[in-house]
Amino acid sequence: MLCKPGLSHCRPIHVQGKQQLEARAQTDPGAFHTSLDQLEQLGQQHRVELPCLTSAMVHKVLDQARSSVSSAQLESHLSFTKEFGRDG
Repeated sequence: MLCKPGLSHCRPIHVQGKQQLEARAQTDPGAFHTSLDQLEQLGQQHRVELPCLTSAMVHKVLDQARSSVSSAQLESHLSFTKEFGRDG
């Protein structure tokens, strides 16, 4: 999440006595608009704290994920690959 240049909002947090920045939604209390580029220009990129991900979070996302291709499109691709090979 934080590796993307699209980081848009952070909020200050305290980690081991240091004030760090945590990526947050713009609607979260205390969140302010910024980007990794802006933080780098200010010499503050080292303050970005990577969010903790739990397996429950990953499973929730996987449960909500929807296919981006139809079964027919997948079958067509598999058939093409079987007939012509991976590189066509």
